[in-house]
Amino acid sequence: MDGGLTRLRDSVERARGRLVVLIVLAVGLYFVVAFGEQAWRARTLQAEIAGRREALAAMQARHDELAWQLVRYRSDYESYVERVARRDLNLARPGETVLLLRLRPAPTPTPTPTPAPGQRTTTEPSWRAWLDLFGLP
Repeated sequence: MDGGLTRLRDSVERARGRLVVLIVLAVGLYFVVAFGEQAWRARTLQAEIAGRREALAAMQARHDELAWQLVRYRSDYESYVERVARRDLNLARPGETVLLLRLRPAPTPTPTPTPAPGQRTTTEPSWRAWLDLFGLP
C-alpha cells in the first residue's frame, strides 16, 4: 500500500506543479495582453494628440489672418467714414475750421473767327509777325 500511496502523491505533486505552471503562464499572458493593449491605447492617443496639434496650428494661423484683416478693414473703414463725413457732410473734428468754397462754372469761350490763309488780321508790320513767330522780342 505504501507504493500506491507514493505514486498517488507523486501524481498529485506533478499535477500541482503543472497547475502552478499553468497559473503562472495564464497570469503572464494576462500581463502581456494588458501591456499590449495599453501600448496600443498610448499610440492611438499620441496620434490623436498630433492631429489636434495640427488642427490647433491651422486654427491659430486662421486666427492670425483674421486678426490682420480686422485691423486692415477697421482702418480702411474708419478712413472711408472720415473721408465721406468731410467731403459730403462738411463735418470736421473738434478744433478744425471748415472752409466752404463755391466754385463758379468757367465762362463759356466765345469763338473767334479764324482768318483765311494768306489773309492778315492785324495791321502790324510783317517783320513783327516773323519775330512773334520765332519768339524773339
